[in-house]
Amino acid sequence: MYTIHKDFLGGLTEGSTLLGFDFGSITIPLTISVKDTSGSDIGKQVLAPNDGWGSHTTGTTGGAAAAPENIHTVTKRSELIHALGNLSAAPKIVYIEGTIDMNVDADDNPVGMEYYQDPAYDFDAYLAAYDPEVWGRTSVPSGPLETARAKSENNQGNNIKINVGSNTTIVGLPGSQAKIVGGSLNLQNADNVIIRNIEFQNTFDYFPQWDPTDGDSGNWNSAFDAVSIKGSAHVWFDHNTINDIGGLDDPDDQYFGRKYQQHDGALDITNGSDLITVSYNYFHDHDKTTLVGGSDSFTGDAGKERITFHHNYYQNAGQRAPRVRFGQVHLYNNYYEGTTTHPTNPFGYAIGVGFESQVYAQNNYFANDAGLSPSSLIQVLGGTAFTDEGTMLNGENVDISESYGTLQSVNWTPALYTSMDRTVDVPAIVIAQAGAERTQSGDIYAPIWNAGNLTATDVNKTGMTLTWTAATDNIGVTGYNIYKAADGTYTEIASLGNVTTYKVTGLSKDTGYTFVIRAVDAAGNWSADGPGATVKTDHDNRDNNPGKEKRE
Repeated sequence: MYTIHKDFLGGLTEGSTLLGFDFGSITIPLTISVKDTSGSDIGKQVLAPNDGWGSHTTGTTGGAAAAPENIHTVTKRSELIHALGNLSAAPKIVYIEGTIDMNVDADDNPVGMEYYQDPAYDFDAYLAAYDPEVWGRTSVPSGPLETARAKSENNQGNNIKINVGSNTTIVGLPGSQAKIVGGSLNLQNADNVIIRNIEFQNTFDYFPQWDPTDGDSGNWNSAFDAVSIKGSAHVWFDHNTINDIGGLDDPDDQYFGRKYQQHDGALDITNGSDLITVSYNYFHDHDKTTLVGGSDSFTGDAGKERITFHHNYYQNAGQRAPRVRFGQVHLYNNYYEGTTTHPTNPFGYAIGVGFESQVYAQNNYFANDAGLSPSSLIQVLGGTAFTDEGTMLNGENVDISESYGTLQSVNWTPALYTSMDRTVDVPAIVIAQAGAERTQSGDIYAPIWNAGNLTATDVNKTGMTLTWTAATDNIGVTGYNIYKAADGTYTEIASLGNVTTYKVTGLSKDTGYTFVIRAVDAAGNWSADGPGATVKTDHDNRDNNPGKEKRE
């Protein structure tokens, strides 16, 4: 028996190779066909030329050049930490298989809050000590209890943080539904990193800090981002999913009148990071989504924070999608879906125009509450410049800059993109393609009416013609149902295609009828009640012209 090592096969050049195997006096030939399959291996794939700021200068290749001994498949925390090792710059590829829970001990056994809690920390005592009625509102907490809280938080951070060095690719192994639960991926002064096909779920802080000086009423602040990029360059963050599922912050869970916030950022990019492409990700059920630049006073961000966001799906993301300081940020072909009435992450704003920011937004689609103002899509947070083109809100073309009224155009024009989709096509494309594998359930956004009415014409004794305003939908309305409503009961009288008129027949004379329209989209999502109208049919002594006697 002969054994052929994979290292030998991997070293062969592409094409046919003839090997000979000696069995005594006999040599058996064997032809091996060598084919380079690295292009289909997600771990070897690199960012394409011109694909956003991450492709600028040297481009982003991650660990594609890794030697065999630096390619690892990991299934638990201890293996992941070991694979990333000592942050050496040697190219490395790490495949994540299945679910890795970061809230475990050194032997990968699950742990909870008590594992991290400093002996001197007591939450009830913390509340009593720093109650604004006792502590006041002019200084942040200090003293033994705050020190114990910070130690507890630091203990958790040391366990859940995953430090990533330069020339690294971290990818979810296809078919394994790769997931990191409760972890915080950290890139600190790293260069050339690729992160793809991973779901980051419920990165939470057991020990948030109360800060009475944060805002007008104070806030609870947590410390851990799902992914934190600081002082790093040439990063490709692609086809990932980030959410708080498993630990959503409950708005009713409050202390000192403020939500007990246990989640920080989903993907924060700060401290002079630069040349990054964020593409085809699915951010959902999270509040503070992405910071670009962490402080107005951090001048190290000036001239940096050049980032491209494209084809990302923001669903029930409350704010910061992204919130930008300093950077030249290109936002194109992103899809935003939310509502101001969401129970845990109501829509606040999407794009934050911060200090010295230069955001250029192109062909982005927003699906939100009917009647939402285009100016509500952004929040001006010290910035003075913003450019948007091709924006659509609930199926209508809008100009955010014009609606806001005080913003100048940015001083640069994006050139680093491979192609740009029509805005109207963005929802369907992004819903179908964004996120880590099998983390989406498809489109769930139902048609709405920005404004609408239902009218009846040609009214006679037995029928009438109904005409209604068309509904709008992110992926397109495909049909309407018409209902007769009586005593709280709806009876369907017609199921139609994408038309906006219908002739009703078979009615009784001199009778009032209430009609309601509902719309459906290509994914089968039905709207709530749309336009309605109550109409009375004609009677024997009148024709269809009210006020005119009928002549026999």
